[in-house]
Formats: sequence, C-alpha cells, structure tokens
Amino acid sequence: MDEPTKPAYAVTDLVLDEWGPGREADVIRGLGTDIVEIVRIGEMIERHGELFLQRVYTDQEVAYCQKRASSYQHFAGRWAAKEAVLKALGTGWAKGIAWRDIEVVSLASGQPRVNVYGAVKELSESAGIGGYLLSISHCRSHATATAVAVGNPGPGDAESAGA
Repeated sequence: MDEPTKPAYAVTDLVLDEWGPGREADVIRGLGTDIVEIVRIGEMIERHGELFLQRVYTDQEVAYCQKRASSYQHFAGRWAAKEAVLKALGTGWAKGIAWRDIEVVSLASGQPRVNVYGAVKELSESAGIGGYLLSISHCRSHATATAVAVGNPGPGDAESAGA
C-alpha cells in the first residue's frame, strides 16, 4: 500500500482563537472516544506481525511506536485514536474507509495530531469538518483516546443551537 503523500487536514490548520468581527467561531461537529486493552493489540501484533502493522498503521506510526520502550501501549493508543476519530466523524466504518486513512503523528512537544486521507478525508469534507483535536492516554493495561471534530459553522447551525 502506498504511503499517503499529503495530509488533508492537520490540527495545526485550525485557528480556534481568532475571534473578532467578521469571523465566525469554529464549531464542534463531533465527539468520539475509545478505550482498548493493550494486551489485545499486543496479541494481534504477535499473531499477525508485519501484516497487521501494515494494514492498520502508516510507516511513520510504526516507526514512532517501535522506538518507544512500551511500544504496545503506543500502538494501542493510536488504535484507540483512530476509532475515536471515526466516532467523531459519525460514520463508523463506512464503506471504503481504511485504517491507514487516519494517521496519528506527534508534534515535537508530544502533542498528537491527526492527518486524514482517502475516504476519511472525503467524508470529513462533506461533513464540514476542518480538522480533529486529539488526546491519547494509556497505562499498563488500557489505552484511551478522545477526538473532537471541528469545522466552520454551516447553514442552520445557529438555529439548531437555539441562537
């Protein structure tokens, strides 16, 4: 599978703090969360090896996780993040979505960032989602992630919010 060459969106593309005349605030388009047992992901990696890693994670994600002392925790965190993004998108596993359509990378600060490609990019665009905010956490037994889909206000947003 070819590695995506250019992300469709990145959290750094969002400008959430530019409030002022003529500027409408970004709105939350969706919220998703997921939790996974780390041992479950570890067993999948041990059982299926490279086939599993190549199906689920991008090359950059694999390199990042394999550099970590507790790599299974990091793989599980990215698994949970991908699931959380799909829940925030609101489609679940719609036809055409692939695991690698969602990539979790880390900024120099350690903050996770979401890049989307393929079907997830297309579905995000049609849903008015301009990016995803992401938080990942893990302990010895579980990894969890929460994703917030953010976009510009669309027609009818003010009315549905009671404004």
